[in-house]
Amino acid sequence: MTLGDLLRRATEKVPRKTAAIYREHRLSYEALHERTNQLANALLRLGLEKGDRLAVLIDNSHYAYEVIMGAAKAGIVLVPLNYMLKGRELSAIIRHAGARALIVGKNHWPTVDGIRHELSSVKEWIVIGEGDQGVQEYEALIREASSGDPSTPLEEDDLFALLYTSGTTGLPKGTMLTHRNILANVENAIREYRIDEDSVGFTVLPYFVGATLNCIHFPCLYQGGTMVFERFSPRRFLEVIQEERVTHVQVVPTILIRLLESGDLRHFRWDSLKTLGYGSAPMPVDRLKQALQVFGPILLQIYGLTETTAMSTCLPPESHTLEGEGSKRLASCGRPVKGVEVKVVDEAGKEVAPGEVGEIIIRGPTVMKGYW
Repeated sequence: MTLGDLLRRATEKVPRKTAAIYREHRLSYEALHERTNQLANALLRLGLEKGDRLAVLIDNSHYAYEVIMGAAKAGIVLVPLNYMLKGRELSAIIRHAGARALIVGKNHWPTVDGIRHELSSVKEWIVIGEGDQGVQEYEALIREASSGDPSTPLEEDDLFALLYTSGTTGLPKGTMLTHRNILANVENAIREYRIDEDSVGFTVLPYFVGATLNCIHFPCLYQGGTMVFERFSPRRFLEVIQEERVTHVQVVPTILIRLLESGDLRHFRWDSLKTLGYGSAPMPVDRLKQALQVFGPILLQIYGLTETTAMSTCLPPESHTLEGEGSKRLASCGRPVKGVEVKVVDEAGKEVAPGEVGEIIIRGPTVMKGYW
């Protein structure tokens, strides 16, 4: 199975169910399947081939869903770009990936236009909205393409994406994630987050962040659930949860803290939420206790890396206890998820005793194919 198969399967099962929501835009599974086929065929018709890299610089929206799945169906390797980076940083990543094409939102076009002369590998420029002369317009490209399944033969070990690391300890590195890596993580996420066909997932972290893509987005697709897209602000976050009856969302500690400090909490309902996942940074225990008192026993912590497709360990809701011996676990990132091995070792690679400091090493089917 590959990621494109997930969308085909969901479309056969629930063709008219809403697959993606972004503000006033609502796409059924049938429409999403058709549009992603058109995008995949359009990219192939432009001359892109299996294994070519497609850089993407757009905001959270239904377009992000289309591009992710269109690339997956065509066998073209997705390179999602952090829209908070500066032009020179984007240029370095695009050149390192050797991207053959770039899809960019109209609002980000001025940034891209300023570095076009540096991007010799990019042969196809596609803009969502109006662009300059010589630039392909996204909707026109889709309209002219076939809606049939693309003919690219795909295998589970083919590359799905190059997700670039944050670069906190050096230059960003291109993490090579395969369809098999993603699907292995999806199975664990469905189990730990308790995602089913009635789930409504919320992508509020940028779609280029591995945790939201791999722990919410793809698991909801696998189950035939619905995905909602939006950028974060405390008030808008709570509005979307209330309006769309969101059941699952992944955040970072900073978002949880901003919500706790926001005066908006008392104005909205979040009783639809079944799992509020958090991770990507340490969570202060005092703030976690406060969040538990506000949101109740729905919090779930994960630990992992871009290199391990997001989730290697999990602290489930039942381990989030405020009282007794179990409350000590609030400072923990949980136990390894199914199929993943985790050890803490010293400089010689020998496992250290409990309580000793060491380096975390991880093995399992979610570990990347390598660095690009």
